[in-house]
Amino acid sequence: MLAEKSFTDCDSCDDLGVQLLQTRFETKSNLSKSAYSWPSGRGRVGQYGTSRFVGPKNLTADFAWSWHHPEGKYHTLPYGTAMDHVNNIYLTTDTSMWKLSPSGEVIWNFTPNPRATIFSASSLLDGRVHFTTLDGRMWAVSMETGKELWSKKICKEINQDNGFVSAHDGVVIAATDASDATATGRPGLANKVVRAVKAEDGSPLWAFKPEMPIWNFLALFPDDGTVLYQDWEGKAYRHHLRNGSLIWSAGGHPGTWTDGSPLVADGVAYLVSANVSAPKDSPEAGHLAARRISDGSLLWEVGVPMPPNNAPSIGRLAGHGGLLVMQPGGWQGEFLGPTGIFGFDAHTGKQKLHFRGPAQSGPMQAGALEGWNERTRAGASPSYITNPWSAPSIDKDGTLYVGHENGIIYALRDTNGDGKFDGATEVSTFQTGAAFVGSSSPAHGPGMMAIASCDTLFVFKTTDN
Repeated sequence: MLAEKSFTDCDSCDDLGVQLLQTRFETKSNLSKSAYSWPSGRGRVGQYGTSRFVGPKNLTADFAWSWHHPEGKYHTLPYGTAMDHVNNIYLTTDTSMWKLSPSGEVIWNFTPNPRATIFSASSLLDGRVHFTTLDGRMWAVSMETGKELWSKKICKEINQDNGFVSAHDGVVIAATDASDATATGRPGLANKVVRAVKAEDGSPLWAFKPEMPIWNFLALFPDDGTVLYQDWEGKAYRHHLRNGSLIWSAGGHPGTWTDGSPLVADGVAYLVSANVSAPKDSPEAGHLAARRISDGSLLWEVGVPMPPNNAPSIGRLAGHGGLLVMQPGGWQGEFLGPTGIFGFDAHTGKQKLHFRGPAQSGPMQAGALEGWNERTRAGASPSYITNPWSAPSIDKDGTLYVGHENGIIYALRDTNGDGKFDGATEVSTFQTGAAFVGSSSPAHGPGMMAIASCDTLFVFKTTDN
């Protein structure tokens, strides 16, 4: 436990465990808990990656509209989509935040000042949009007006990996403190500290340094006064939300690194780890583990045939009676690198489904080279190597939605229950021309679904009103 200090003193975090800051905590509840249709990059607390609404079934026929930056298609790189209670869309891009109406009109846009890059999907809470920028700042802007409510310098800098800023029950949590990762055997920078602030004003609550760096960070809320996340080796950590005290940590595969993120559902945490150096035909290119949230005990662990470099989703898929954990994977950014989606029984870990996705079709992912010059001129991120898939979602009818690095949006239904997605009645596609970052999940609301590729937002109409 640490002595009290301000966030700007965080360069000394290398020897800390948890930093508890004595602050008076007050909760505020109005629309934060249940009213927003899709309040974060992974949806709603208690229903992560799963929608209570029906999604589109024929992506071509149900396409409604698309939107990109007014000054050019490649002027921004989207990182996530959220949706409020009346289907307004909040689009996080690397240069700015945008609010669009359900029919695609721009309501407001916000650019951080001083200008800084956004690299993680935002969250909606109590009338605010919460996000971070790479210059080490955490932000809140008004959902109604798009005006800045507060910004706080919380560390020197934040790393360029596309994770999620999470907000719930008056608390905002993000990965921070980019520093040299060479000592872990991986070159470059990585975030080392998890920080929590009061959502109302950004005042610090606590900070904690996991045993290993964190990558594509996603904090999840079991809605019991705790928060759970994993490090890049797949080790899980559970804390008290209010003060950051560690309840337990467990699991992980030493020496591994994953581009994926965890999932919590029905009292279970699902953790991913990847062995990216494994041969392409290895049955254990990664692992998916299920642990009891209450005490961290292992329920099951299975090998995944491709590196699970994405967040999973859980739901009842069409053609299957029980809950399935749907885990995308693949070797992203690699010419002809294979990709796939695997479905595991949520209670036993037995594999029930497999979808062989397309291999990467070119030397770069879709849209990366085409937009390079325009993004550079616009001051956006010049190019990208994203996850092999977007984060997936599952609708009320058991359809799986996910974007692919080749630019394709998939709607997948195993109607006949044979463990495969095949044929025109089970696979619907829509070509966008650009890859999807791993934090860019389909967002669902009544009567519509929205998903952003690496340059454009696409909206589809549905029959669920």
